[in-house]
Amino acid sequence: MESSNALLEKRRHPRVFMDLPLEYQVLDAPYAHGGVVANASEAGLLILSIKSMPVGTKLNIAVLFPKKFQLSNFEVSAEIIWKEMH
Repeated sequence: MESSNALLEKRRHPRVFMDLPLEYQVLDAPYAHGGVVANASEAGLLILSIKSMPVGTKLNIAVLFPKKFQLSNFEVSAEIIWKEMH
């Protein structure tokens, strides 16, 4: 049986689960790629992508979300700080 400490959240900021499309571009690369935001917090985003990028890669990300009857977006600069292959 697992201890109760193992079940406690270890992150500093709570995560909000979502399923939002995004477009990202590696800095200095000519093409943009698509992906999905799986969850977000005050400190970062968990994105899903089919493109393999090494830790340390810097990206420009545009997250698309519905705003009434149109799509809106917000843009951020980001850096990959960890990854997990699925």
